[in-house]
Amino acid sequence: MKELNLLVENYFSPALGATDILRLVEQIMDETPMIVSEAQEDIDVGKEMTIDDLLGSLSINPKAWGNPEQTDGDRAVIQNYASSLGLSNSNDPDELFRTLAQSFDELSQAEGDEENKCSLMKSLSVIQILNTMSRVMSDIGNASASGFVMEAFLAALFPNGKWESDAAGAGLADFIIQGGDTDHLISLKTISEKGMIKGSKHNLLHDLFGDGTRSGGVVTYYILAKPVADKKTGEKKQVLTAKKFDITEENVSEFTGIAEEKITLWKDRQARSGNLKIDIPEMLKRKEGMLEDFLQNMPEGFTPPKETGFGETKLRPSGQAWVLKQLKTLGIRDYDEEQAQVLAQKYDEYFAVADSIKQSAAEYADVSKRMVGAEWNEEKSDGATEFKIPYNAPFIETVATLNIDPKELLETANKSLKSIVEQLVKIQKDYRDTVREMHSYLSTLSNATAEGFKREVAEFDKSVQNNTNGTKGCDPDFLK
Repeated sequence: MKELNLLVENYFSPALGATDILRLVEQIMDETPMIVSEAQEDIDVGKEMTIDDLLGSLSINPKAWGNPEQTDGDRAVIQNYASSLGLSNSNDPDELFRTLAQSFDELSQAEGDEENKCSLMKSLSVIQILNTMSRVMSDIGNASASGFVMEAFLAALFPNGKWESDAAGAGLADFIIQGGDTDHLISLKTISEKGMIKGSKHNLLHDLFGDGTRSGGVVTYYILAKPVADKKTGEKKQVLTAKKFDITEENVSEFTGIAEEKITLWKDRQARSGNLKIDIPEMLKRKEGMLEDFLQNMPEGFTPPKETGFGETKLRPSGQAWVLKQLKTLGIRDYDEEQAQVLAQKYDEYFAVADSIKQSAAEYADVSKRMVGAEWNEEKSDGATEFKIPYNAPFIETVATLNIDPKELLETANKSLKSIVEQLVKIQKDYRDTVREMHSYLSTLSNATAEGFKREVAEFDKSVQNNTNGTKGCDPDFLK
C-alpha cells in the first residue's frame, strides 16, 4: 500500500518522529519471540505489551499540534489519520466523534478474517486517535493540563484547526476551526459526568457580539465527560462521552442565565469603548494641530501654557485672563486688542479639546474594563462574573461514546491489524538481513561480500514491493 511505502521511506529519514512503526517492530522482535509466524493465526503480543509497543505513539506536543502552520511532524501525521477516516466533512467535530465511535465498535465486533487492505489504514487511524486520547487522559495527572493538551490534539484533527493557547485572550474559545466568512469557535470541557460547565460571561459575550469576532453568533461547547466510579465496585469504564450544545445570540440568556438587561449593558459598554477607541486618537491629532497653530501665532515673549497630561498644573485662567497676564508681564501696553481676542479664543478652544480628551480617556478606562461581579448581579457579586450550566441540562445532546480502554484498544488492534503487522515483520526481517550483509561488505570490501550485499538489497527491495501493494481505489484522500 502507498501508506506503507511512505512508512518505509520515512524509516530511513530523520523526519519521521513518534510514529516510527518499523523501529517499534524491531524492538518487539528483539525483546519477545517472533510475534507472527506461518503457523500462527493470531498475533501473540504477550501480557505486558501495550498499544504503543505494537503501533507506536505520538509524542505529546500541544504547541506543534495546535499550530495550523505546522505542516510536518506529528501534526501532519494526525492530519493523515483524520483524513483516513473517510469523513464527508473534515471540519465537522460531530462527524469525527461519531465516526471514531462507530468505526471502533465495528472493528471490535468484526471477525479477524473480515479485514481488507482498504480498511487497514482507517483501522490504524481509529485506534491511534483513540489511543492518543486515552494517553492524554491517563498520563497527564493534572486535570487542567490534560484539558489543555486535549484541546491542542482535537485542533490538530481538523485541517484548519487552531489551538487558542493564550488563556488571557478576550474570548473563551479553546480552539477554532477557521474558514469561510466565519470561524467555528469551540470551547472544550473535560469534566466528570456530574461536573458543572463554567465559563466567563464577558468572554462568552465577546465571542458572540464582540468587535472583530468571526463566530457568526455561535459558540459550540463540546464536553468530554469522564465516567464516575461505580459506588459499589469503585470501577470506572474507560470511555469518554462526547456531548455538545450551541450557545447563540438568541439563546445565550436562556442557556446561561445572563439577564437580557446585562447583555444590553455589556453591548452598550463595548460599543462606547469601540467608539472612544476611534475618537480619542482623532482628538489627539486635532489637539496637536491646534497647539502647533497656537504656538506659531503667539507674540514673541509669550510663555506657552503648561500641561500635565490633559490639563494645566494649576487652576487654569480663561483665555482672556491669560493673554492680559502675558501682556502685563512683558510690559506691553499697545498690543492690538483684536489680535489679543483671537489668541484668547485659540487658547480656550485648545483647552476645550484637551479637557474633552481627558474626559473621554477616563470614560474609556471605565467602559473598556470588564464588568465586576456587582455589575452582573447586584444581589450577589461573588462568582457573578461566571455562568454555570449543569451537566444534565436538557439542551445538551450526546454525540458519541468513545472507548479509550487501553486493553480493548490493544485487543482490537491485534485482531484488526494482523496483516499490516505481518507485512511489517517480513520487511523488518529482510531489512535486518540487508544490514548484516552491509556490515560484512564494509568489514572486508571483497567481491564476495559485495555480491552478497547486492543480493540482500535486491531481496529487501522485493520484500518492500511485495508487501506494500495496495488495492486500486482505496487510497485515502491525502494520498491521492
